[in-house]
Amino acid sequence: MTKEGEKELLVFNRLLDEVDAAGHSSSKFWPIPSSEASTTILFKEIDSTWMIGQEFLSEKIYYCYAKSKSVDSKPVFVKTRPDYLQVNFCLKGKLKYELKENGKHIYQIDPLSANLIYYKCDGVKIESVSPGEFEVLVFNIHLGFLEKNFPDLYSRVSDFISKIEEGKANVFSKKNIKISPTLRMMIQDFTSKRYSGCFLSHYVELKTLEFIILLMDEFDKMTEQRAKSLSESDFEKMNLAKDILIQRMTNPPSLKDLANMVGTNEFDLKRKFKEAFGMTAFSLLQEHKMELARKKLLESDQKIVEIAEELGYSHATHFTSAFKKAFGILPKDIKK
Repeated sequence: MTKEGEKELLVFNRLLDEVDAAGHSSSKFWPIPSSEASTTILFKEIDSTWMIGQEFLSEKIYYCYAKSKSVDSKPVFVKTRPDYLQVNFCLKGKLKYELKENGKHIYQIDPLSANLIYYKCDGVKIESVSPGEFEVLVFNIHLGFLEKNFPDLYSRVSDFISKIEEGKANVFSKKNIKISPTLRMMIQDFTSKRYSGCFLSHYVELKTLEFIILLMDEFDKMTEQRAKSLSESDFEKMNLAKDILIQRMTNPPSLKDLANMVGTNEFDLKRKFKEAFGMTAFSLLQEHKMELARKKLLESDQKIVEIAEELGYSHATHFTSAFKKAFGILPKDIKK
């Protein structure tokens, strides 16, 4: 029984929890044979009273795509495995992770962010700290698979793991990595695919490797940006410039006017903006517009011409071309 004022703690029994390190399982869902004699895989749809999604399990990778059914989500307890590295993609909502034993904070992840995390504890409590629904895609990648396919990354991860004390957990990057529109589109496509047998296994392995490559590339870019010598005052000016661009995205100021608005000159704005965000002011604004357009197309019934107008495009064809360049598909095809 929970104490008065505390939220009920739900236990999420994953397929991974029912298979030990030796591959023995008590799950009624395990095994499902594939055409490869040495490989056993599993795919399961999730449809509970509080969550929908899917789970996949092979000898190398476990993933879970989960989306809450209610805006009033409850804290969830999840077991952990020391033979896996976890990759978290938070697509919607804001989640905090705590040690189950003492409630000590591990980390918090915001919408459209990602991180790598390793656990040396028995389990974690995951709780939504923002109103509304959550949506996540979580990979657990076996360290042996990582060592075989990414020896350089495995070396970096091994050093990171060795510094974590027993009974604790830690994230690879103190700052969560931003999910780019391209990666978001890939995840959207990934979670909607349906394969069977060995095709499912091959597809998941290939996409997992692709996600890790893109994620680590973003991490390296972020590390390079931190190494550059922008002062706190310069960061504040660049963040203000970013906010102004987004607020006035339908009619953005020129770079010269924007520089004057934040108290610098055009040359410094160009250089320092790219140092702060890894891209030009125009590229950042364009990325923001495309992500906003993608969300509107997926979550509303607005017409393409209406969305184009809202984002400041004088012609819908210009918007269509920009969307195709960003995501590789036409706006009208996104829901397919």
